[in-house]
Amino acid sequence: ARIASEQAMATAMAEKAATKKASMEKAVAKKAAEVEAKFVSEQAKLKVESKAVAEAEASANRKADEAAASKKVEELNIDKINAEIEAAGKEEAQQKFDEAKKRLEESGVEFVSNDEFAKVKAAKSSKAAGAA
Repeated sequence: ARIASEQAMATAMAEKAATKKASMEKAVAKKAAEVEAKFVSEQAKLKVESKAVAEAEASANRKADEAAASKKVEELNIDKINAEIEAAGKEEAQQKFDEAKKRLEESGVEFVSNDEFAKVKAAKSSKAAGAA
């Protein structure tokens, strides 16, 4: 009877341990599912955040490219305006030169090259030196 009683007690303990083990396994599985769900949720958040960061970077790059293009257009316009001003100044200077040359020619002045002018000047200098 004592052996039967010990066997019954051992069986009851084994059943209790099996029930406790099953309960613990169930709790561990539930906790693992919760952790996995949280992990998946955090992973999704990171994907959304990284996508937002990538979009922000792309937007910043586009804005920087647009600013650079705008600056380049502005520089080209300034260069164009400067070229127009320079061309107008050259045109005005050429007109004044042509008018002055015409007046001088009308008054009997003869235009010669720099080489010819140097020869005439040298000839006058040698005549003046020979006369003295």
